[in-house]
Amino acid sequence: MLGKPAHWLFDGIIAMSENVAVTDLPKGLIVTAGLLLLMALSAVSYVRLSGSGAVQVPDAPATLVKEFLFEDRKDGSIAILDSKTKQLVDTVAPASN
Repeated sequence: MLGKPAHWLFDGIIAMSENVAVTDLPKGLIVTAGLLLLMALSAVSYVRLSGSGAVQVPDAPATLVKEFLFEDRKDGSIAILDSKTKQLVDTVAPASN
């Protein structure tokens, strides 16, 4: 083994500079991989389309509902008003993002 080139040290491994076409994959391995992929895709599709396994929790009812109006002011601020009474609730300062 010492007199042979380095790429022959490991039997069956060919040097990277040589062109090699890998065609000796077992047909059963390719078929099995394809079936596994098809089965996984089918299972995911079934769960997504049927909704089985999905936990659906209904939304809690609202305890308080408030409606506001937002008005731009000339100074660049935003006034927040109660929509029913038109009373000023708060003001957002100009350029405060």
